[in-house]
Amino acid sequence: MYELMLIVISFGGYTQSLKQTIKGTITDEQSGAPIIGATVQILEIDPPIGAITDVDGFFRIENVPIGRQTIGISYLGYEPTVIPEVLVGSGKEVVVNAKLIESLQQLEEVVVTAKEEKGQPRNELATVSAVSLGMEEIGRFPATFNDPARAALLFAGVQTGGDDLLNEIVIRGNSPKGILWRLEGVEIPNPNHFTSIGSSAGGISMLSNNMLANSDFFTGAFPAQYGNATSGIFDLQLRQGNTEQHENTVQLGLLGAAAASEGPISKNGRSSYLVNYRYSTLALLTELGLDLLGEQEDITFQDLSYKVKIPTQNLGAFSIWGLGGKNTYRFLPDIAKRYYENEREDQKLGVAGVTNDYYVSDQSYFETIVSGSFNQITNKYDSLEVLTYEEADFIESQLRFSTYFNHKFSPKHTLRIGGIMSRLAFNLTNTFWNRDQGQLVTPLDENDHAGFYQAFGNWQFRTSDKFTLNTGLHFSHFALKGRSYLEPRMGFKWNQGTYQLSGGIGFHSRMETVALYTARQYRENGSFVQNNKDLGFTQAFHSAL
Repeated sequence: MYELMLIVISFGGYTQSLKQTIKGTITDEQSGAPIIGATVQILEIDPPIGAITDVDGFFRIENVPIGRQTIGISYLGYEPTVIPEVLVGSGKEVVVNAKLIESLQQLEEVVVTAKEEKGQPRNELATVSAVSLGMEEIGRFPATFNDPARAALLFAGVQTGGDDLLNEIVIRGNSPKGILWRLEGVEIPNPNHFTSIGSSAGGISMLSNNMLANSDFFTGAFPAQYGNATSGIFDLQLRQGNTEQHENTVQLGLLGAAAASEGPISKNGRSSYLVNYRYSTLALLTELGLDLLGEQEDITFQDLSYKVKIPTQNLGAFSIWGLGGKNTYRFLPDIAKRYYENEREDQKLGVAGVTNDYYVSDQSYFETIVSGSFNQITNKYDSLEVLTYEEADFIESQLRFSTYFNHKFSPKHTLRIGGIMSRLAFNLTNTFWNRDQGQLVTPLDENDHAGFYQAFGNWQFRTSDKFTLNTGLHFSHFALKGRSYLEPRMGFKWNQGTYQLSGGIGFHSRMETVALYTARQYRENGSFVQNNKDLGFTQAFHSAL
């Protein structure tokens, strides 16, 4: 960890030793079905140890030496996989979930050199400009503060937005506003503390690194499943809690004090819970009487995230998940020191959802998500120095229903089709003092809602074990403006021995903020005009090789 760690305390249902347990699930990459009887081994140790997956694709390997281990996974008829440098510590059990690709060549006795899967994206439809960010990788990168956005700066074509206090990133010269944030498979508002309306960045991520599973980061030429993005995508996943024993962790760092708990809900089955709460270290020290920022400034933030996983026998697996955060910044005037400015910014965000994964057969499944989100940004600025006053209150809420169907016709052909329906509600007000007119002006005052609809289809064709082709279409319609966009996408990946060639092209579009579409410009007679009411989406064409 490159974040300054002051105190780390772990409590578990086991004794601390130099051995640990590795467990997880092995599934088919195209169909998502569990693979029964796969061999999972810890390589490069003597004697070798391993396990065989059960009917749920689950494996468990005990007494694994701590340190960095290499895991090999193989099954007859599938391409073997090697996962190097898995960090095994003494404090927590290690969960490794992997996907195997069915081989197109059914041979009996061959010697295969397995490919390394470190950093490979979770989404099997991704062919280019995509990488997987894991909890371990994010923690190992320097100066990231366990933040996925700051960790993304380590990749080619990604650079900071210019302000080291923000985690804003610029991808291949595109505007940071074009970044899409997704959590558990659905779009969410910007999940950062100390942000602004329309921004994709902030000062501190609301998502704790301890909550994240392997997540995908895209820098261009996105598969057809993704829409409403022109720059990049963070497709974040929350990990599942421990299904066998309870674990509790308390952590105090430079940014925040956090407490986490996870464990099984019942002894029977593999249901689990995972929850994490964090509170600002600066605010905590201030309450203890240590004022590090000075009497005029006050910074406070806190966030909560959780995930409950409940498998069922007949209705598939359900996940109940959520994220919430709030933060406040205040700058108070001090007449004695000739500070005549009064500034306050507040932010609240809440996201909650239910995900259902239902397997129709070993080759087909549905994923359905119902989610709701709420975000509010308020600020007030009053200055006698420049005789100005401004007050804004932006409230937005989103209800979303997302579903897709995935079917693996054969090892060569896989089809994924789906749609997303969103209801976007907004209540936006902005008032400021116009010195030229000598009165308060309201350039924004809107309270309404609009629909946003998306549909996509993606076909994956594997001509051989070495070549994969993905083609698809993404459709978007924004009811507020009555605009529709049809975006064709294509990508390929060619593995040839020790090197890989991949590429992709596609059209992409992104909605602007509702505040931009509805902003008002007042005339001298008191009437106003909305100059941006006919503005469409930002559009981009991506090509990558």
